[in-house]
Amino acid sequence: MNTPRVVFLNPGEEVERGTGQHWQLVSRFMAATAARFGMQLEVLYAERDHLLMLRQAETVAARNDPPDYVVIVNEKMAAQQMLHALACSPAKVLLIHNDLTDAQRAETGNERGAIANWIGTITADAFQGSFRLMDYLCSQMTLGALAAVRERRANVVVGGLGALPEAVATVMRGDLAAIVAGGQFIGACAMVALYDYHHGVDFAQPDGPRMKLDYLTVLYGDNASRYYKIAFDQSAAPDFSGFSRYRRRAARYDFNLQVLLDPASKAA
Repeated sequence: MNTPRVVFLNPGEEVERGTGQHWQLVSRFMAATAARFGMQLEVLYAERDHLLMLRQAETVAARNDPPDYVVIVNEKMAAQQMLHALACSPAKVLLIHNDLTDAQRAETGNERGAIANWIGTITADAFQGSFRLMDYLCSQMTLGALAAVRERRANVVVGGLGALPEAVATVMRGDLAAIVAGGQFIGACAMVALYDYHHGVDFAQPDGPRMKLDYLTVLYGDNASRYYKIAFDQSAAPDFSGFSRYRRRAARYDFNLQVLLDPASKAA
């Protein structure tokens, strides 16, 4: 079987210029996962310019030697045009991170429909991630309220979303009680799905090609330090190859980040 070739049209900046490291981290974890699977990954950065991103999609679609797969993001609502631009390419297209809006889907259709090479969409279940954060903070607020009554002064328990290095560090210091983490791993999850698809295990089975993955986790205390180490400190990224359904002969995906946060696990 040929080596899968993937192009990622990254909407972010190749070099961080004050807008955060999110998209650099997405690419880093994608590249690490591709390397573990023996896949080829090419990343094209749009530098936060959705018009450039559209031109990149058009250029990839016109290649004489197209990739097997193109991964795109609905940044600034540009995915609809990108899907149409790539519809003429033999490459399969996977949408990640930001789904099409209902209005966009009403015009474009759904995966594996009018645009036949749009094989799927993979997003993180932000609602479940937020629910876990609120659930954690409610027990912490209960304890905090009890302590405030006893000490006759109020303490505020603060949680947040978006686990960039500086945010995780605030949890490690105790400035934030907790934070929802894992958004930067969406590209790594996509590479797992594409690897499986390329080897005959269609990620659309059994639940369809529009996947909302419930893998976001709440960081607090010791697991924040563990997350920081495996995500930001090590030269090698966390190993997502163990989530492959093709390799595990599994019926469903279970992108459980707690496996990576377990000190006994091999994270890299």
